[in-house]
Amino acid sequence: AWRDLLASVLSDEQALNERATELNELRRGREPELGTTAVIRGRHKTTGEVRDFVAVEAPRVPKSVRSVLRQGEEAVDGLGHAEETIFAKRGGEYDFLAGGTSRNVCVGICAPLAQKHGLELTGPRFRGKADKTPFRLMRRK
Repeated sequence: AWRDLLASVLSDEQALNERATELNELRRGREPELGTTAVIRGRHKTTGEVRDFVAVEAPRVPKSVRSVLRQGEEAVDGLGHAEETIFAKRGGEYDFLAGGTSRNVCVGICAPLAQKHGLELTGPRFRGKADKTPFRLMRRK
């Protein structure tokens, strides 16, 4: 219940960042510290249905994450960065509204893809490596 209350006062992108971080912590071994989980909300271009897409940087979303997905959340499998997978697999059918990641969005692949799909990087700045932006939140421009 407290998560519902928290989500009601957070922006969509903040809530999606919280969810990405929560799901990332369920991964095994060193994946929580080395991997990335992304949760990006999209609205179907025809039906208007809103879904939250969940992906990781590995080819498959692990069972530990898949098993706790909520109604309206969908695991997206594919090769590439977590955000890249969602944009590639769902970008044709969905307009993206907001997103959050468990780690900083990378400069070379995911930041330009977010922009291409109408999202701007936003929110608090996090320290990170030179190949990463300081951002973990995305919202519709």
